[in-house]
Amino acid sequence: MTKRQNPNSNYYVSARPKQQKRPFGCLVRVLIAIFVIGAIYFWVTYKPSGRAIDLSPAIANFTGEPNMQIIQTGSEQTAYGSITQYSGKLSNGDTAYFDVDSKGNLKGFFRGNQPSSDVLISIEQARKIALDFASAHYPDSSWLQSVQINENLTGTNGSSNRFYTFMWVNQDPNSGAYLPQTLKIEINAQTGQVDSYLAVNEPVTISTVPAINQEKATEIAFKTLPSTPEFKVAEISLLVTTVPIYENNGQQALVWRITLVAKPDETGYVTGATIFVNAQTGEVLLIDPFV
Repeated sequence: MTKRQNPNSNYYVSARPKQQKRPFGCLVRVLIAIFVIGAIYFWVTYKPSGRAIDLSPAIANFTGEPNMQIIQTGSEQTAYGSITQYSGKLSNGDTAYFDVDSKGNLKGFFRGNQPSSDVLISIEQARKIALDFASAHYPDSSWLQSVQINENLTGTNGSSNRFYTFMWVNQDPNSGAYLPQTLKIEINAQTGQVDSYLAVNEPVTISTVPAINQEKATEIAFKTLPSTPEFKVAEISLLVTTVPIYENNGQQALVWRITLVAKPDETGYVTGATIFVNAQTGEVLLIDPFV
């Protein structure tokens, strides 16, 4: 048997004896290889959205159930990027739904099919449950104690949906602008469980000090509507939002949102519009009329 040198070694290795070529066998092996590669490519590229997947770390951390099996059920675009939706069963048998952003952060949690027709806990108890849950799960909960909570009990006696809803919106301490940092938690009034959690925690990348003050922005808003009927300011707020308004591109701007309304007509209808004014340039970004 002859010897040949391995170029990557200082040793000699035995050379394989030459064999007769078999063209048909080679062709079969080539076809099999093409088939296998094609199958792998198809699975990676076109695998169905409802397939079973590994549990997202964000969901595992949120639920404390690392072995829970989930499936991907869909996706959508939001003002702050894409959201992937999942569903699965918790260890107690409850069906749960999750929204996870492209960075792997959990943005939403919803518990399905829960009894909620009776009010068995007080709003004080529900508030404590919500605050404790927020402190455990919201990325930066330090500001939650410093803002006013919008809270209410939804539904009426005997209805099937009795929830305590708690809403927090962070504000700039200097300008008062509403920031893209919000949290909404719903507490089941019957069971005391957290039945939904919606979180936004986006960094602010622009100045929150307006160059156009509230009076000037209001003047600009009035000029966008006809002089009759007579309108009055129903609501005005300064906020960091995305532009163009209602479009999901994530480009931030400081905006005055001004709602003007007219007196009801003889039939009781109220007309008006919400006008969005760029707080730095005075540009009217959108006139959103309503009846």
